[in-house]
Amino acid sequence: MSAVSFINWLPFRKAKRYTFINVAFLAPKSEISYRYYDENNKLCKETIHFQHIRALEWRTEKACTIWHLENTYDTLCEVSESNWLKKINQDTDEFWRDKWEMRHFMIYLEDIGCLEILAENWLHRIEDIQNE
Repeated sequence: MSAVSFINWLPFRKAKRYTFINVAFLAPKSEISYRYYDENNKLCKETIHFQHIRALEWRTEKACTIWHLENTYDTLCEVSESNWLKKINQDTDEFWRDKWEMRHFMIYLEDIGCLEILAENWLHRIEDIQNE
């Protein structure tokens, strides 16, 4: 079984005051964004944007195994020695195969399920949207 390593813990679950979660993987967007109230009761928006996505897999909560939940609950993780990544790379056209170094990311979100993303990298952005 591939190993899962911690990358980023998502803060909105700590406060239990998140207001909205959006998962968008339609061009040109490829991101997970969510709104929450921080410890100062300020409304914030956080976004995790994935760069150069090659593949995406989504499992509903009912289809997840303990492996999909164990380290990934509200946590963006990277899967090392990923068989899925190896398979997708083999299937990718030779022209695109080595254009970007792909990584296997995984996150489990309550009421959404587990998302697995093959992408070059990810970016994290926090915005104060109190006056939006």
